[in-house]
Amino acid sequence: MKIRPFKATFQNNHKISGSFEETSKSFFLTDNNKNTLKTVDEKTFGHRKMMLKLLEELLSVEEDRKRGEKGYSVSEVAEMMQKAIKKTLEDPNKY
Repeated sequence: MKIRPFKATFQNNHKISGSFEETSKSFFLTDNNKNTLKTVDEKTFGHRKMMLKLLEELLSVEEDRKRGEKGYSVSEVAEMMQKAIKKTLEDPNKY
């Protein structure tokens, strides 16, 4: 992780961009020593997006359960999770 002053980022955009592509690490941009923005590489962003989608689905299932809708057995859930993991690994940028 690198920490850069916000103003320097715009003044040296091409250098920052190249450094970001080379390292694939996060950057914190600061303004008067206060964190204002954190950047992440595309792979990390895709992973986080996928995790948020999974969390949304889990929340939806929990809401269904609270309303008394039919649930799934442990083995059914395990099978669904294995399929979801396999599908995600085949094309992680799709999710």
